[in-house]
Amino acid sequence: MIDNRSMPLDVLIPVLGYPSVTEAVGWLTGAFGFTLRWRIGTHRAQLGVGATAAIAVTEDGPARPSGADHV
Repeated sequence: MIDNRSMPLDVLIPVLGYPSVTEAVGWLTGAFGFTLRWRIGTHRAQLGVGATAAIAVTEDGPARPSGADHV
């Protein structure tokens, strides 16, 4: 069987929706130490969590309202 290196070993990959994937990736990697595994344009990314797990980050919803202090 051919290995799919874009898929982590874990079976379940949570998907988090953010208005800006670029901002979310920056915040999640800085705040939690996740690592960027891959990115598709500005609308989708996969972050590594620990040695074998991952989360997906997707573009979802409108831009943040002005004055919002969180991602």
